Amino acid sequence: MSTRSPDLPRSNRTKWLPGPALSCLSFALPVGLPTLLAPGIAIAQQNPFNSQVIELMPGGDVVADGKTETVLTFVAYRRNGQPIRGLSGKVSGELGKSPIAEVSPGVYQATVRPGAVAIRGKAKVMLRGKTQAGPVDKSFSVHTAPGGEHTMQLTTSPNQIVLGRDAGASVAVTVQGPDRANADLQLVASVGTVQTLTPLGDGKFVAQYVPPTEPSQQFPQLALITAVDKRNPGKIFSQAVVPLVGQTNYPIQSQPGATVIIEINGKPSLPAATDAAGMARVPITVEPGAYNAKSITLVNNQRLEDPLDLKVPHSRRVSLFPVGASVPADNSVVVPLRAYVTEANGVPDTKATVNFTVGSGSVTQATHMGGGVYEAQWTPAFGSAESRASVQVTVADAKGPQSHSLDVTMVPGRAASLGLNAEPPSLAPGSTAFKLYVKAAGGPSGLSGRNLLVDASGATAAGPARDLGSGDYEQSFNATGDGKINVAVGVASTPTGNAFNRLLVLPLSESVAADSRSPQRLAVIAVDTYGYPVADVPVDLKVSSGDGSVTSSVNTGPNGIAFATYTAGTASGMMVVKGTANGKVGEAGFIQANGTVAAMNAPVTGSAATAALTTAWSGSVGQLS
Repeated sequence: MSTRSPDLPRSNRTKWLPGPALSCLSFALPVGLPTLLAPGIAIAQQNPFNSQVIELMPGGDVVADGKTETVLTFVAYRRNGQPIRGLSGKVSGELGKSPIAEVSPGVYQATVRPGAVAIRGKAKVMLRGKTQAGPVDKSFSVHTAPGGEHTMQLTTSPNQIVLGRDAGASVAVTVQGPDRANADLQLVASVGTVQTLTPLGDGKFVAQYVPPTEPSQQFPQLALITAVDKRNPGKIFSQAVVPLVGQTNYPIQSQPGATVIIEINGKPSLPAATDAAGMARVPITVEPGAYNAKSITLVNNQRLEDPLDLKVPHSRRVSLFPVGASVPADNSVVVPLRAYVTEANGVPDTKATVNFTVGSGSVTQATHMGGGVYEAQWTPAFGSAESRASVQVTVADAKGPQSHSLDVTMVPGRAASLGLNAEPPSLAPGSTAFKLYVKAAGGPSGLSGRNLLVDASGATAAGPARDLGSGDYEQSFNATGDGKINVAVGVASTPTGNAFNRLLVLPLSESVAADSRSPQRLAVIAVDTYGYPVADVPVDLKVSSGDGSVTSSVNTGPNGIAFATYTAGTASGMMVVKGTANGKVGEAGFIQANGTVAAMNAPVTGSAATAALTTAWSGSVGQLS
């Protein structure tokens, strides 16, 4: 949960407010003359809660694969809205058992390792302990999802193709794993093409491999097929090789009356007789990797053997796996790079000398994963504009280095923080015009050239935002009434074009007044496996815990980000808004109270990756009221 930002003063100039790429600003239009709070006057306030509040901070889907650790986060408030210190106890239930520990005032965590589940569902978590006020016995429900442990297998039939004779080969793909039905595949061949990829259901697909038709490619070689699931290309992948076999009548000049045989890799061809000019055309079949042979001539009861260079071009034996439609230029992202390496005859090369190089950032040394697949980890450099970067793999070979490269589209890195400034900081009676200044930071400098996303209530934007350079933006507004003005702001990150992987629903402040009218703004973000936006994902929203109301549905639109509004009810405690998209769950948890509560800045429940992703997108932002 983000920390609550301080209220905007009504008469003094507003200072820059730190925040992330998503932030929310609101202020009230004064009725009549502006009013100022007199310093030094204590104002009595009722307790925000009717009793102590101990709640689980939701974080959406919890990965339950028997391997991934989940950190359960709880917040604990006294009736007066201050943190409960010294809570002791343990959690139990379907996610596992663990003692709790206080990580900051009022924030407690327990680490569990949920067992593997095959389908999405819910798990019960019990918290039992005690505070100075007495015993604690509470139960909670969390959403569980199967882990990302999927496997993929490729098979081809027939297992080789004769060039000029066979039209192609059938490629069968089987994806195993809990979410196999939603597999989204990409298959690439090193030579030739993979066509008509057809889903058969339940993770099964069939495609057709078509060999090359270009005259320059009609020689014995290997077709390396690499495949990934676009939902998570770094983890779900497979490979296959289709040998392309050459057949020809090879000319041999000898003498009339001779019989000629060509032996390749110890296998003799059918014999061919020379004609009156001493020319024989010997029918041979040449498999990839067969570069040298020998001719055997039988003439006048003599056997003559000569070495024979078949002059077959060298076949490529290394191929990179796809990495997705694009990759973020973000040094907080790690991209797995993989290459499939075989020997010249198509057998996996398990002892190859492999080196990856990248045109942006850094890459680790290659390691062999098995079956001729080599991997390295790529950390791109941060970039504030769209660019392209080369990724190359090189394999040492006796006939000279083998290599393959990809030209990868790099989308700009997302904003790390925002500064917001309203000018004027308060509106005088009769005034309606104001400006919002936004400072977008990221990487070594401010981020210019971005789309500024604004969603306002109580005001309308007066034209498009102005890019002032160096990450500064100006947006003009006109107030539409005499009530509260609320502006949610986001700095767009370019969607990658990759498949939807996770849903985030982020509250833009930690708390909202329990007054049946105050808004809590929510950012709804669909992201890919790299944590970057996915465009045009429809999301359904509902209040799963609490008495307020929320926008029923949104679409993440061309920027992968949408804003929704929760309108407060009158109950006090933890409010939870649940978002669902394509079966995936995102949740926003925030406090609804009858007064001021302490800021907790509590992380969400989930894995370390979930916490890092939420922090990257939210950070210290707030909603002012």
